[in-house]
Amino acid sequence: MAKEAGVSRTTVSMVMNEKAGSIPERTRQRVLQAAKKLGFVPSAEARTLRNGHGSTVLCLAPGWMPSGRADSMWNALSKQLTNAGLSCVFSRSAGTTTPLRQLLSDMTPGVVVPFFELSDDDRRLLKNQGIPIVEFWSPDIDQQPMPVFSRFQYNLGATQGKYITSLGCKRIGYIGANDPLGFGLRAFRIRGVEDALAQSGQKLTCNLEIDLTDFDSVHKALKVATEKRSDAICCFNDDCAAAVLACCKETGIEVPKDVKVIGVDNLSMGQYFEPSLTTVDFDHDMSEYVAEIKDAIDARRHDRQRENSGTPDEDDAELGPQNVWVVKRQSA
Repeated sequence: MAKEAGVSRTTVSMVMNEKAGSIPERTRQRVLQAAKKLGFVPSAEARTLRNGHGSTVLCLAPGWMPSGRADSMWNALSKQLTNAGLSCVFSRSAGTTTPLRQLLSDMTPGVVVPFFELSDDDRRLLKNQGIPIVEFWSPDIDQQPMPVFSRFQYNLGATQGKYITSLGCKRIGYIGANDPLGFGLRAFRIRGVEDALAQSGQKLTCNLEIDLTDFDSVHKALKVATEKRSDAICCFNDDCAAAVLACCKETGIEVPKDVKVIGVDNLSMGQYFEPSLTTVDFDHDMSEYVAEIKDAIDARRHDRQRENSGTPDEDDAELGPQNVWVVKRQSA
């Protein structure tokens, strides 16, 4: 490429590695045009070897119940990391259905960000390779303060509980999917609902599971909720809420007269249900995630221990992407 641009290899290296402060703008543009013409991309592996670190963030996403809202969150995180000068790679299988070791044989990330509990073997693997882990999730529901992603799940449930009790409901049930990969998230959302109800001296009348591929399971769950005289049902997400609404209509249960229903995610389809679905929405401010990831990258670059362990202080317990609100429609 140096020959194509009519400059030295050193000049090419400085331009392509964004260290061209002393290179004339005309020369820099000539190098960039030659790189574009040749389809040249700087070697990430070479940069990692040279600097002793990588700027790639490997995010391990939980591979269960894919949803548009989850994809929107991952896209927002990726975009904000890119704006911070970092590259982001997502995997929905590494560490769960496929070995993490297999992926690490093809890339050397600067940091690994799991949104589920890593196995002990994978933790040892990352430690041995000197790759830091930034954790926003913990399966320990009693951990205080809660990691930011755990806290986000909790707040989704708490928002449901606060709203539904504000409507005067006294017997509130919970219905979630029986997918085992989602039990961790579900536990935090249920705790949020329970804590919100406790502020009004209430408890859940029932905590039920449904199989979204089996309508009979929805009928059985709704029958239990009816027997418990539930006047409101908090659903894990809009998918579960859609199943409950359909079952109510089939069995003659009037929503919201007999029972109120609230979901989570604000999927666009919810506004077209009959009745339209009340749900919980949220924004995609990933600033706290990005700040902690950058801290980990910088700490590795400077070969020092992180001053911030990644665990928020008690005073910071409400920080992060916690902007959560209710979208009020006909079902509640």
